[in-house]
Amino acid sequence: MTSAGAARHLRPRPQIVDGVGDKVEAEFAKDCWDADVLGIPTRRGANIAQFSAIQQLWLREAVKEWSRFRLGAGYSYSTAAAGGQNMARFSIFLATRRPEVIDHTGLTREVIEHFLLWMTTTKWSVNTRSVTLTFVKVFLDWGRRHDTLPGLPVNAVIYEEEVSRPADRLPQFVPEFVMAQLESETNLAQIHSPSLRHLIIVLVETGIRGGDATSLVFNPIIADSTGWPCLRFDNAKVGVEQLVPLSAKAADTIRAQQDYVRSVWPNGTPWLFPGILDNDDGAKQYAHASLSGQLGRWQQTGACQPF
Repeated sequence: MTSAGAARHLRPRPQIVDGVGDKVEAEFAKDCWDADVLGIPTRRGANIAQFSAIQQLWLREAVKEWSRFRLGAGYSYSTAAAGGQNMARFSIFLATRRPEVIDHTGLTREVIEHFLLWMTTTKWSVNTRSVTLTFVKVFLDWGRRHDTLPGLPVNAVIYEEEVSRPADRLPQFVPEFVMAQLESETNLAQIHSPSLRHLIIVLVETGIRGGDATSLVFNPIIADSTGWPCLRFDNAKVGVEQLVPLSAKAADTIRAQQDYVRSVWPNGTPWLFPGILDNDDGAKQYAHASLSGQLGRWQQTGACQPF
């Protein structure tokens, strides 16, 4: 178990998220959850959890209950949302191969073994199959451990050794000639948006993920014990807060971005990189999808259009 996982599992584990008012309960009752309605902070564009693709009503409702439980246990909203997507694959198997299973009591070991064999024949990648099997395994374990699936056969189990694992691969590095193009002052000068230009420099200088960079708070710099500036950010991949020492260029870029943000949003904003469009109050963070699209256009045209 990772340190992040250990920390999460040491927290109190309520059975479900406590609803606050009829609006929240009504949202949990839907087959499509909006984190903004539930009052759960998420990255911009990652606020929807979809369960409607799970065809069997009994399975859909059980997965929703499980996802709500996981939110209360400290898992991220994205993990709960991924439950709907991965369990939809299990739903496809039941609908097409085992339609006689009408509720969880029909999930015998024979059905589970049929599912394992079926997964090996699908077009999905090894990584997708591994994640799907993991979700189904944990779902069944949850139902048995907390008696939320009463009557679940005792042999309805996916064992650890039955979950296929992607082969270990060497890290994929960006070629030096590509990095040289990204770091080129001439190329960077062609970007009209100061936020995008500063964001690219921060990404290159720190090596953090794009989603983590677009979620940086307005003042993410903290000094270490020697007084050196470090970047304080939430690493969404492992679910922990981290510090990364900053180069002088990165620190200067962050301060330049702060000055730019103050000039555009004089009343303040919680984000170092606020969204550009329809964001007069600065409440929206920079969308990661916007970053990807703008980088693509910059790559194709050699210059980025104003946004």
